[in-house]
Parts: sequence; C-alpha cells; structure tokens
Amino acid sequence: MEQTMEQTTEQTTEQTTEQTTDQTTDQTTDQTTDQTTDQTTDQTTDQTTDQTTEQTIERQENYEYEPLVHTHFDISINIYISGYNEKKYTLPIWQREECWDYDFRKSLIESIMRGIDLPKLYIGEIKGMGQIIIDGGHRTRAIKSYMNNDYPFSKGQTSIYYNNNPSGNDTKSTRIMKKSELDRFNEYKLTICLYQDISENNARYIFNKLQNAKPMSVQDVVNSYQSYLVDVLRELLHESICGYSINEYFDILKALPKPDNSESLYQMLSWSTICWPDPIKPNKIDESMKWIEKGKTKHSRCYNYLKKFDSEISPDMKQDFKDFITKIICILNNKNIKVPTADLNTLCHSVRWIEDFNIQKFWKLFHIIQEFSSDKSSAKKENNKKHYTISETINKNADNVDKKYEYNLSKWIKSRTSGGSDASGMKVRYEIIKKYCLNNVNVATSTSNVEKSNNASNSESNKTNINWIATQGKPL
Repeated sequence: MEQTMEQTTEQTTEQTTEQTTDQTTDQTTDQTTDQTTDQTTDQTTDQTTDQTTEQTIERQENYEYEPLVHTHFDISINIYISGYNEKKYTLPIWQREECWDYDFRKSLIESIMRGIDLPKLYIGEIKGMGQIIIDGGHRTRAIKSYMNNDYPFSKGQTSIYYNNNPSGNDTKSTRIMKKSELDRFNEYKLTICLYQDISENNARYIFNKLQNAKPMSVQDVVNSYQSYLVDVLRELLHESICGYSINEYFDILKALPKPDNSESLYQMLSWSTICWPDPIKPNKIDESMKWIEKGKTKHSRCYNYLKKFDSEISPDMKQDFKDFITKIICILNNKNIKVPTADLNTLCHSVRWIEDFNIQKFWKLFHIIQEFSSDKSSAKKENNKKHYTISETINKNADNVDKKYEYNLSKWIKSRTSGGSDASGMKVRYEIIKKYCLNNVNVATSTSNVEKSNNASNSESNKTNINWIATQGKPL
C-alpha cells in the first residue's frame, strides 16, 4: 500500500511537473512571440508614419507659391486724393463700409500733422476692374472727407478745417489751416504697396490676410467674403420697391436693423437661409430654420451657411427671393413697429413656408403676447415695490389669458431667450403659429390638427391677401 502510494505520488508529481513545465514553456513562447510581433508592428508603424511624415514635409517643401509682383512708392496726399476723386483707383464692393467715427478721423488728421508715419495703403491692379484699394479705405475716405471740410481736427482748444470754415469767419475757437499747415498736410507722403496684374480672388485673399490682426465684425467678414451668393444679395439691396431701394428700407422700417456696417447685407443673408435651404436635405422646413441666426462671431450659423453654400442661383431664384423680400417689406411697412428679432424671423419663415399663414392673425397674436409680457413685467415691478395685492391681481389676470392659449404665450416669450432664432426657438414658435395664425383658425381658439383641415380655398384666400399687401403697401 505504501509503495503504491509512493508510486502514485511520484507519478502525479512527475506529471504535474511536466505539465507545469509545458505550460510555462508555452506561456513564455507565447509572450515572446507577442512581444516580437508587437515590436515588429510598432517598428513597421513607426517606419510607415515616418515615411508618411517625410513625404508630407517633402511635398510641402517642394510646393512653390506663385509670387505676387508688387512695388512700393511714396505719394503726396494731394496727388493721392486727386487720383481717388478722379476714380483712378476705387473701393471694391467687398471693402468694409465706412464705420469710423469722428474721433478716429480726427486722430488720423492729427497724426498726419504731427508727422507720424501711417501704415501702408494697398492697391491692386486687376484686369477688368482697374486699380482698387485693397486696404486703406477708411483712411482714404477720412482724408477726403477732411479735405471736403466735412469735419475739423483739434489743436488745443481750436478746431481747424482744411480750407473752408462752414461757420463763416475764423474765430479763436474755429479756423482754417494756415498756408504752412496746408502745405505740410498736402505734401505728407503716403506709402503705397501696389500689386500688379493680380486677380480679384488674390486681392480679396490679401485683404483677408491683412485683417487677421485687426478686429473685423462678422458683417465685415460677410461683406468681403468671396461668394456669388454675397454678390447677388448685395445687388438685390439696390433693387427698387415702391420707389425706395431695399437698402433704404433698413433705415425706414423700425423692425429692421440699421444698414450701417454691412448689417443690411447680413440680414439679407439670414433671409436667404430661409428661402434657399440645402436642396439635398429631405426636410426643407427643418433645414430652413437651421441657419437663420445671425451671430457676432465667425461661429455664426448664418456665416457658416454662407461658407457651405454652393448652389447655382438662377434668375428665377433671384426674382423669387426679391418677391419674398417685397412681401416682408410691405408687411412691416403696414405696421412699422419694433419687433423682436426672434419674432421677425418667425414672421419671415411663416410667410415663406406656411401656406395658409394669415398675417392679420399673426399681428393679433403678437399684440396679445406683448401685452402678456408687459403685464408680467408690471406684476414683477409691483411685487418689488411690495404692492403684493396689485402684483397678484395682475399676475392672475395674465395667467388666465395664458391658460386660454394653452400656455403658449409664456412658451413664446421663453423661446425668445431660450433658443432665440436658432432651430429650437424657431420650432417652438412655428408650432404656435400653426395653432393660431392660419386662415381657418381663430386666434382666441386652439385647434388641433390644423394642417389636416386646411383646404384649397383657404390657401387661395391667403395668397390673395399676401398679394394685396405686396401691391398696396407704400413707403412712409
């Protein structure tokens, strides 16, 4: 028995040892193989990466930019402005609009009179366009304006005009330049960098490069952006509606932003996103709400729409867009009141995309929303004054009106700030419009499934209504 136990133990021990040795050997072999494979893979990957990087660097080093030919020369202010007046060189349409205030212009003239060296002016010779001022438009216009006696510069307590005092005779506080000052100003040398025989694309490229170190508003970026869309919109701004250009209506209508600093062009771009959504996208309604918002940076949704826009703009599209703008202008002209930006965008979107949209019902709903918002503000003010009973009464009455509209009044107001003109805010107001602003819906009544109940006669009625507005609206 003892021998059997010993034999069994020895056999078991030998088997276990052999198995353990075999397993250890196998594991060691596997690990060695894995390590070798990993090293080989890493080496191969590193070599491939190095080769790719070297090839990329080699391509970059071997790439040669086509040099732009340019020269530098000095020219007196008198000769330079004479050339500008004679249109020997002009400002391109994509140059930034005049936005220097009096202090900037006055400071420029003071710098000239003190002999301070000014930055170069950049001019490009472009085939078919002649010479254009690529950079330096503000300085050019400011100098010309001073020489036209549009404003004075200051020397101590004295305001000094160029050669004509608008107030008449010179006084202690106001005079024209003395001959010595006039000569110094006229003979001041401006440095010109002239690019010869370049394309308009290169001129715009130079302009944008020069602006990298300067603050440019997104409106200016849009204005200078090389795009057929921008050119079309700029052209449309000069189209006439009832005796006024579209651009002039931005000064006339309270609901629109002022046209200064390319703001009117930026607004036209925003409207174009409503009319020309991406044709590839299946849901045109959603897409037409996606890019409306005008931001203040280059991350603006509207600006990004411009960068990705690559559709052809046919004459029919241009005419259709002008018809749309005409409707909007006539609608706004009939009221000529201030409208929050988010509400204005919803109005424009509804005119374009909601077939049975009724403008009278929109204005009625808009005024109810404004009254509700005003009552809520009044209640808050009364509460702050500790007039709690008055505040509670106003609040209760306002809430009853909101309840009548299924709390859509408060939803609308919230959407102005929570979402605004982005897709989320637009969608909230879009659904509210469909409840209350269609031909067969009473503003004071909420009706479900409105779209299903619309019929052809209502659609035709609304078209007649819109056409009437478009033809009857007259400027103020």
